[in-house]
Amino acid sequence: MKTIFFALFFSCVTFSFKSQTKNQHLAGINLGYSTWPKMIGYKFESNFNYFYAYKHFCSKFELGIAPGTNFGNFERVYLNFGYTTDLNTGYSWHAMLGVGGTTGNKTFDRDGYTYDFVTSGVLFSSGVYYRPSFNRFAFGLHYAVTKYIIYPTGEHPTAVFVSHTTTGKVSSINFSASYKLNRAKQKKVD
Repeated sequence: MKTIFFALFFSCVTFSFKSQTKNQHLAGINLGYSTWPKMIGYKFESNFNYFYAYKHFCSKFELGIAPGTNFGNFERVYLNFGYTTDLNTGYSWHAMLGVGGTTGNKTFDRDGYTYDFVTSGVLFSSGVYYRPSFNRFAFGLHYAVTKYIIYPTGEHPTAVFVSHTTTGKVSSINFSASYKLNRAKQKKVD
């Protein structure tokens, strides 16, 4: 699955660089806080992101890792698509739906059971970018939400599976620092 996301990401980058003056490209990192339950053992996150916009269409590729959770190293991969306002202005807003997920590289033992988790694979996100004095640096504030399930693994009676399964939504708020890879469109002066 990760191979598909990487192929889509690099195809998008390669295709979009052919006409940079018509497209907008931001690349950067974000740092944030998430509302994962205590059992996960992880609150803070960091991600690399690449934001592409053409007119009002936008896409965003996110790749993140969080070491040292109860489920090992978290890997987060999402590809989002949605609507954006003009990135050539000082402020822009976007809303997106994404596909992907968050995975850990090990299970977690607690109360005599081994647990694993899964996210829904669908992510809703919204955010704003601010470019002070219209320079090439952009700062952003982003909100995202998805669903998760923590469940016991192995053979268990249905009653045990139901009583030890936790579901809910996880939301995150991120601050991003990005660099605009192409210049703003030059307006013709009559």
